[in-house]
Amino acid sequence: MLALLKARTVRRVAELLAAAPRAIPTLELPALARRDVQAAHPLTSSQRMAWELTHRRRQSLFEVPRRVVELVGPLDALALHRAAELVMIRHTALRATFVPSAHGLVQAIETSPRVEWHEHEAITPRELAALLEQPFDLEAGPLIRFVLSRTGADHHVFGFSVHHIVFDGGSMPAFVGDLALAYRAVSAGTVPAWSPAYELADFAAWEQQVSHQHGATMAAYWRDQLAGAHPPALPLSDWTGELDFAPEPAITHRLELTCLDRLGRTAAATGSTPFLVALTSFGMTLRALLGSDEVCVASPYMRRDVEGAAGIVGYLAHPLVFRLGHTEDLASAIMQTTEHVLGAYRHGHVPLMFGPDVFPGLPSSDALAGEQLYRIFFNYQRASSITFELGDAVSVKPVDLGPESESRFPLMLFVVETPRALIYNLVAQTRCYTPERLAALATHFTADLERTISRGGVDVANL
Repeated sequence: MLALLKARTVRRVAELLAAAPRAIPTLELPALARRDVQAAHPLTSSQRMAWELTHRRRQSLFEVPRRVVELVGPLDALALHRAAELVMIRHTALRATFVPSAHGLVQAIETSPRVEWHEHEAITPRELAALLEQPFDLEAGPLIRFVLSRTGADHHVFGFSVHHIVFDGGSMPAFVGDLALAYRAVSAGTVPAWSPAYELADFAAWEQQVSHQHGATMAAYWRDQLAGAHPPALPLSDWTGELDFAPEPAITHRLELTCLDRLGRTAAATGSTPFLVALTSFGMTLRALLGSDEVCVASPYMRRDVEGAAGIVGYLAHPLVFRLGHTEDLASAIMQTTEHVLGAYRHGHVPLMFGPDVFPGLPSSDALAGEQLYRIFFNYQRASSITFELGDAVSVKPVDLGPESESRFPLMLFVVETPRALIYNLVAQTRCYTPERLAALATHFTADLERTISRGGVDVANL
């Protein structure tokens, strides 16, 4: 380990790593198990967080995932409506409402779906998107909405939105795939040949089992990792307020970087990934701009790596905190980031960092005890390869709705890896940044990433 920390170049780290045995501590996790569908079942920890934000804090809107597409061809609107109904039957989370009970908050599952379906004539994609953004009533439901607009002969615009408490980004592939399969089956006069899938209730029960078996170990890990951690300041910003997760007006600075090949080579040379290299560079630049020895960066953990969870429609994702400290060079910085990320994933199946298990001095009723550590958010993902195939006769084209106009985080770097480039979207709340300061900040981040991957042995002090 000492030799690795003293290594000054990416090449030397790669040589040392190739010769060293790898041992990543893991927890023995139970397998997902199917359970009988009940009329009511408990929430996942991520859902409890969403309820905290939307109900007790009186925030009517909590990140409503949505998608809008143009459909060209002879669309069968009745078949699409029926397909939506079948998907709601298949995935119980889409039939959930949230009600207090004698045993605490539960999600009640309606026996038959109530499809909120709207059809309009000749409205624009942005008008349709505005309809999708209307708030949901968590106690009354339904929590998913479909809108179809006929804009011409054999031309439609179709969209859906769903409350985050029953849906996250990891739900999109399963949902879109099931909706398209159901449409093709209904159009052909058959029933969709779906593979068996786990339900959100199965995951909630699994999460409780993991918490019972490993909760103490996970809490101890996060207490150690976050001991003495401070909420990060914002670079190039005078804002000194507190994060409350309320949606605030936001601006986006977008850059396209043609450095994907070099990023991949740097990742391969260090035995890491493009995500880890980009996160390392982001953390080093933050520390340099803030003049700090360490910085806390939050990032979403989708929890879809649990076997069987990929096909679940529901809210499983939650943020993890990576505490990135000072290092002398890029090689040791990447190693440190890798250690933090792998440790966080191994101990992040239940987000105990929110509550008093990790922050014992805070009220047990506050499910968001560690929220101030989430001021700076980092998200890295590959460009969506999700396809909405309605058959050969109907072509589907995604509608670009532009950057989000609101954000719950003061500062977020959203990196999208496309087949040819990296898209850097730096999103900031307007109460924290002017467009000019955000552009300057983006210049720092992208310039340091370019230097990092162009010169694998560059010292951190030279960034």
